[in-house]
Amino acid sequence: MITEHSRFATIEDAPEIERILNDESVRGYAGVPRDFDVLGVADTFDKFRYFLFDGGFVLFRPLQIPGAFEGHIAALKGHRGENALDGSEAALEAMFSSGLALYIFVSIEPHRRDIRNLVTRLGFIRIDRTNSYMLDYERWKEGHR
Repeated sequence: MITEHSRFATIEDAPEIERILNDESVRGYAGVPRDFDVLGVADTFDKFRYFLFDGGFVLFRPLQIPGAFEGHIAALKGHRGENALDGSEAALEAMFSSGLALYIFVSIEPHRRDIRNLVTRLGFIRIDRTNSYMLDYERWKEGHR
């Protein structure tokens, strides 16, 4: 559920997103695109969607397929676990219920069992035998009746 503590970010939130990305507990831990410039967040608001939650954010990068996004999460130490789960659920609700997204994909490094557990709790399914997972609107809607 989207609350006052979880919402789509605006360009004014760029410093907060950069603060999270540059935090010692997040650097090297956050799941963000490899070519992502952690100091140029403001320049990416025309390309990416950001969703803030207490102590973290979810980044949605549009793919070439209309309605398809790649999801990434970053959360400060102490704001992971249930807080990241709640923030991610709110972000998915915002993307799907607004009509922005039909599909959300995530790729997970093989050693990241914590992220794999998070996305499976959110309803994502593994794509064949890859490290990629997908959640589509219909599956998300089924879980929210």
